[in-house]
Amino acid sequence: MKHEIKLPIALLKAAVLCASDDDFIRPMLENIAIDNGCIVGTNGCILFYSQLENVDPDIKIQIPKIHVQSFLEKIENYTSFKFCKLVFDTESSEGYLEIPNTHCAYEGFKNYFKYAYMDWKKVIPEFKECSFSNLEMPVFNPNYLQLINEISNSLGNICYYKMTPLGIKDCAIVDFYRTEYIDAHAYIMPMIPGSDEILYCVEMGSEADDDCEQVPAESADIAFDAVNRMQNDLNYSLGKDSYYQNCSWIRPAVWMGSPHEHSEKMFYTKEWFKKPLKKYNTAEQAKAYISATNDCVKCYDENRSITAYTLEDVDKFFAGVIL
Repeated sequence: MKHEIKLPIALLKAAVLCASDDDFIRPMLENIAIDNGCIVGTNGCILFYSQLENVDPDIKIQIPKIHVQSFLEKIENYTSFKFCKLVFDTESSEGYLEIPNTHCAYEGFKNYFKYAYMDWKKVIPEFKECSFSNLEMPVFNPNYLQLINEISNSLGNICYYKMTPLGIKDCAIVDFYRTEYIDAHAYIMPMIPGSDEILYCVEMGSEADDDCEQVPAESADIAFDAVNRMQNDLNYSLGKDSYYQNCSWIRPAVWMGSPHEHSEKMFYTKEWFKKPLKKYNTAEQAKAYISATNDCVKCYDENRSITAYTLEDVDKFFAGVIL
């Protein structure tokens, strides 16, 4: 059966901001859904939805995020258009987005899997009194807070929002004001300290506000210890009288990517600390480094090399004792 829906572009922009980029466990979250008469986008931690006009609640459509993004890029300059048309055939699982009679404002798509979309309505909380004190305020992922700003911008030039936290572990309610899309709502989960939901990394960048590279770490303690180790190594290289503030470009941080990507790119583990950061071919240099940093070092000559963990290891190696 073929369905046609008149879809507000602003709501499409808002929903795509919340859909997941990479969810190995729940691939349906990489889609924007038409479900229960609403447009929905979520990655499991942040959710946006809005009621649509004249849409049968029994219609269920999933549009891959990558195709929505492509369509929005194509119509970026068509700022005078408020709506687009969504057409979907449930038998072939094929559909398209378009602004009719507009050059290049078209994107076809197909769903190649039959995953049902998540039961998103069950995660919407009822308003209640806040269950936390000022001493234990909930903490929110800054990337998701930025997404809320972007959603607000997509809903209107003077749109603003109010976020109401409900508890340390409870979903916060986001209401939007001064927008014609009065049925638009968002929800955001706080980060739970000490839980398995928070992943950590070492963040590197030239300045605090620059784009930073994130390198996954097994835990918060390993991220902190890895940064401390690298800073000690850098301080040794620069000398004790250096005024260089190395902490400005390398720091422990909360991982902002997906759990799957964190696992795939894992780098800082317990084993990493057994690998030397420096190598020397004289006992004097190697022993000075170990004494200053309390870290291991690679000792080498023309034919041999070892990882030395103690001053005794260094002496034995350069004395010709095979370890």
